[in-house]
Amino acid sequence: MSHALVVGGTGMLRGVSLELARRGGVVTVAARAGERLASLVREGGGAIHPLAVDWHDVRALEHGLREACAQRGAFGRAVVWMHSDACEGLGVVLRAAQGADVVRVVGSTMEEVGADGVRTVRLGSMRTGGGRRWLTHEEIVAGVLDGLDSGRAMSVVGEVE
Repeated sequence: MSHALVVGGTGMLRGVSLELARRGGVVTVAARAGERLASLVREGGGAIHPLAVDWHDVRALEHGLREACAQRGAFGRAVVWMHSDACEGLGVVLRAAQGADVVRVVGSTMEEVGADGVRTVRLGSMRTGGGRRWLTHEEIVAGVLDGLDSGRAMSVVGEVE
């Protein structure tokens, strides 16, 4: 059974967390504590394991990721959605996921990771009649899963201006 990590997996990546669990793996979801994380764990049917941590608290994040690997094995896959102000936390996650297939999800204006072995899924927007709209969570989940499964170094969901 493979062990996946989803950082930020209770919001727009909730469907990614659930799909990886549905595929038969165990999934550690790093997110802030709260009802959304508890609800995800309940819905995951025992395959989703919470890591309630704020990724700005790098010591707690590092400790939690070490514990997750000690309990469930090394990460085989990781999907990471972290804001650009969490550089130190991102480094902790990338070290913990060393050797794993890592995909970082970034917004249309964020810089790419640039780290060796890290693939990128860039989120854009969708054209509508006379303008643009944000991606739905369903479109984001489908695009992130496609990027994860495809092996491409860079994937774009929607369009980036």
